[in-house]
Amino acid sequence: MGEERPSGLGWLPDGDLLVVAMTARQVWRVTAGEISVHADLAEIATWHCNDMVVGAEVRPM
Repeated sequence: MGEERPSGLGWLPDGDLLVVAMTARQVWRVTAGEISVHADLAEIATWHCNDMVVGAEVRPM
C-alpha cells in the first residue's frame, strides 16, 4: 500500500473492506487479507482520489 497513500475507507455488506488508493486513483478491495483492485478510476479521475461513500445496496459496475 505505502506509496499509493491509502485514504477513504468503506465496508461492503459482506464485510470486505474498500480502500481508496489516492495516487493510483483506484479503489482496492481487501478480502481475507488479500488486496485486489475493485475499481480503477484513472481514466476518469484527473487528480488524486480521496474519499468515498458506500451504501447498503450493491450495484453492478
